[in-house]
Amino acid sequence: FVAVVSDLDGTLLDAEPLYEKAAQAVVSKYGKNYNHELILEVMGKAEAVGAQIIVEKLEVPLTPEQFLEERDKYLLDYFRKELKPIQGSVAVMAHLKKKMWFKNSNSYKLKKTIFRS
Repeated sequence: FVAVVSDLDGTLLDAEPLYEKAAQAVVSKYGKNYNHELILEVMGKAEAVGAQIIVEKLEVPLTPEQFLEERDKYLLDYFRKELKPIQGSVAVMAHLKKKMWFKNSNSYKLKKTIFRS
């Protein structure tokens, strides 16, 4: 093979808990809880769709875009401080020694932070 294409979240990085933590940080400002049921409803959806669901279900006084902007501020901080590769993923990438492309729905700013971590 010539190259490897991989997703990031759940494959190479364990970022999902940080997304949940960031979403909770935003909604808690409004006395809301990003609960497990809502997490499951949002998981796997495009960012804009997930943000729309969160804002509507929790009746948070933000637009989906504002929610994502606020969430991303927290995520940047969490990624810098807490983001870790899934055990064994670094060894696998080193072993492959091939060109790698990563698929992820994050904004460019978040991707830059991920790859600096």
